Amino acid sequence: MNHKHTSSLLDFPIFVSLNMEQNRPTALAIISIDSVINNIWSTREQTISKLLIDSALLEFMENHFDTLALSPIKIEFLKRDLKLLKEAPLDLVYYASLTKQLKESNSHHVDKDHSLIVQEIISVFKKYGH
Repeated sequence: MNHKHTSSLLDFPIFVSLNMEQNRPTALAIISIDSVINNIWSTREQTISKLLIDSALLEFMENHFDTLALSPIKIEFLKRDLKLLKEAPLDLVYYASLTKQLKESNSHHVDKDHSLIVQEIISVFKKYGH
């Protein structure tokens, strides 16, 4: 399942409630599951894209593994695997708890440093002994 599409107004079912203080209808948007999944995928993609820049990759290594330098070969292998992860479909089972949390809170916001995103990225680095 590829979630590269952008959201449209059709993705958001609209419910109307009555604002009792002003006695007029107020629209409440309920976020669709597709929209939530698309936002998770987009945030993950943006986070990984930033790591494809050497300075950001090394900063991530320093912050998460106390490693200050990597060989050029290891950097290239990490970038290759990060590109593969970036292009991979979102693992809906892995992200089920975040999907449920966002849907229940009716929120679009996905933190780029969410633990599930970071852990998925860290799993790539662990393949190379970190």
